Amino acid sequence: MSDPRDRSSLLRGLAGKGIEIGAFHSPLAVPAEAEVTYVDRFSTDDAARLFQEAGSHDSVVRPSVLAPADHLPMFADGSLDFVLASHLLEHLPNPIRALAEWHRILRRGGTLVILLPDCRYTFDWRRSPTTLRHLLDDYEIADGSEVRLLRDRDHYLDFARHVNCLTDPGQARLMADILMADDYPIHFHCFTAESFRSLTEHLRLASAIRFEVQETLSAPCHFEFGFRLTKPHG
Repeated sequence: MSDPRDRSSLLRGLAGKGIEIGAFHSPLAVPAEAEVTYVDRFSTDDAARLFQEAGSHDSVVRPSVLAPADHLPMFADGSLDFVLASHLLEHLPNPIRALAEWHRILRRGGTLVILLPDCRYTFDWRRSPTTLRHLLDDYEIADGSEVRLLRDRDHYLDFARHVNCLTDPGQARLMADILMADDYPIHFHCFTAESFRSLTEHLRLASAIRFEVQETLSAPCHFEFGFRLTKPHG
């Protein structure tokens, strides 16, 4: 096995057709045998408006498909050899729904590569890793319901308190309302390698969203960890 801090160890051997979701300005370096279609919720104009780190449009990958990460009806069941998602899952209000959608579009034996920031080494360090129960509740609450809206607002409020460090309740509520009105993709959830592994293990045992862990990457010096997962053949 190669250096566990090397992203290429998770991408080695990828081939066929797949997608990278949310590549933004740092697409993953895949082998030449891999044909990647880029998918993003945001156009390059929207990305430049929302994220100062995007710089000029030239530095941002122009997506071929504009769609949310957890709703990809343009890809048929079992149609892709791989799905790539780098520093994306934490931005989604409903991570399990995204995992279910990626599982659906992968062929049997297909590969899912996920890279995530380790919350202990980022601006999320004041927050605890999101619990499995919280993620399951997010998955079970219906979209468009009052409970869903209130729950999403709680995510924004938690971000305002612990990342924006707003200790005044009124200021925290105001910041949460501003972020929510702009539909800003905050870190809705926080992960460590251990918490993400627990999530995948629970889904493997208790649902149809079954992935097998093939390889992991641990790179605290780069503030991230990664998993190479496979959709089982059986």
